[in-house]
Amino acid sequence: MLLKQLDNLNNTNKYGISKKWIYKDSNAFEMCGNYIQKINFSIEDFNKELNLEKKEAKDIIYMILLGNWIKDTFNLLFDLFKKSLIIPFKKSDLNVEKDYLEAIRSFVVAHPMKTTRHKKFNFDGSFICSDILIEDRYFFGFMNDKNIFNIDLNGLNEGKSKFDYLLKVYSKENKMRFFKYICCSLEDLTYCVSKYVDELLNFARFLKTLKKKEFKNI
Repeated sequence: MLLKQLDNLNNTNKYGISKKWIYKDSNAFEMCGNYIQKINFSIEDFNKELNLEKKEAKDIIYMILLGNWIKDTFNLLFDLFKKSLIIPFKKSDLNVEKDYLEAIRSFVVAHPMKTTRHKKFNFDGSFICSDILIEDRYFFGFMNDKNIFNIDLNGLNEGKSKFDYLLKVYSKENKMRFFKYICCSLEDLTYCVSKYVDELLNFARFLKTLKKKEFKNI
């Protein structure tokens, strides 16, 4: 499956990122360059993984990490600018995307044996992630429907859905005697990451509109 690649940040200097007077200080200006580079490298790596014809579990893990690196670095950027300049920027509400990225990272990568902080996704300690499975065809016929779930931006739901990878999980509800499976989509992951990239590009375009002569006492 070929998904739409993330936009890169190669043209941000054509917007307003390179204006030194919008930053708190010279160190913030230098840090912004580092952050932009970090995000851009992460975008490039994400796109490479996205286009792999045959992915392995390690590729899924890496994409989840890359998505969260982009999210976290994006949030750090806003502390580098003078607050009075960025207040007019209408920042999008990315809470849904944030929750999804953090829940997937926590459950699959960070501490899959004891995830308890994401009740919206039923990652409240009742499930323990055991493995990641990637197969074009997976036979569910022998399984009870109650053992098959799917996850999307709204949370965890019962039943099978279109998936790119499966999370093989234990459930404390059945005393960890039987596996359950959670269907996951790379489309959801890519969508969430792309929203952060789009927001950063929108912010760069906003900075381009700022004119120093219009601001006094900065």
